Amino acid sequence: MYDIVLTSPNAAEQSASTPVWCRAELMQASAALHDYEPKLINVYKGEELLAQMPVYEQSYLGFTRLMPSKGSFYQGVHFYHNAGIVLARKGLDELRICSELAIFLKKHYKKFNITLAPSNYDMRGFIWNKLKVQPLYTYVHDYTLYDYTLDAQPMGKERRKLRLADKEGYTFQEFLDASAFMELRNVMFKRKSMQWSKDGDRLKTYIEDLAKVGLIKQHNVCRDDKIVSINIILQGDDQVAYSLFRSSVKEEMDKGVSLWHTDMLIKTMESSCKVLDFCGANVPEVARFKASMGHQLQLFFRVTN
Repeated sequence: MYDIVLTSPNAAEQSASTPVWCRAELMQASAALHDYEPKLINVYKGEELLAQMPVYEQSYLGFTRLMPSKGSFYQGVHFYHNAGIVLARKGLDELRICSELAIFLKKHYKKFNITLAPSNYDMRGFIWNKLKVQPLYTYVHDYTLYDYTLDAQPMGKERRKLRLADKEGYTFQEFLDASAFMELRNVMFKRKSMQWSKDGDRLKTYIEDLAKVGLIKQHNVCRDDKIVSINIILQGDDQVAYSLFRSSVKEEMDKGVSLWHTDMLIKTMESSCKVLDFCGANVPEVARFKASMGHQLQLFFRVTN
């Protein structure tokens, strides 16, 4: 019924409506973080493109496997439906496409680990083809569902800490300084006894390259003209923005800078997107912080063989 074709992402072949996770610039930058090979799985019916899935190949011991990339939080299935399609037909088509993709993945890859997007909520096509499906969570701020100033207030303790942070003299500014982000990130990793798996210069290059093409912006909290908290935002359209990375000075965190940063980010992004995705709620202490700010819990899935 469908033809499935594997291609390399090409900026010259993409359109203005290409989802950000399928954009060649994003895929190439994400692959470079780990020496992966970026690929697009394209689903056709005749000459009509029906769906795409971005994946990252790694050659290992003579076989090819699919791996997650820290630069691409989601590798979802993106569907291209004809205008006016009825809801029932849309659901059936997506189910069949996912089933065909499951078969394709099992045939072509010995191992794979793919984190789907929140929009991919129907897992039956993968489950019925004997793939493993793991539920994961993120927090989002959906501007279409509630007014942050009225309906999504932080919890009591966080509100008090936020009021105190308001008195600290912080300023909220947007400008790129990837070196400053790497410095904050390295300090955070050392404090938490974490280790970045590859050269940190690659992440700096990732940020700078995507900023050049307008896919990444850096939102900073400053005190006395010094950056004390940094948020890296990925955005390819006016629908969803993704908070990929956050690093803050530990002493300022004790004063509420992370709460203040999140509060200002939500207020600032309201005019540029409909949903702000905070990219993850699967580490207990991080999930607790995001939940306390009154965000909406969102389910997504990881598919493996």
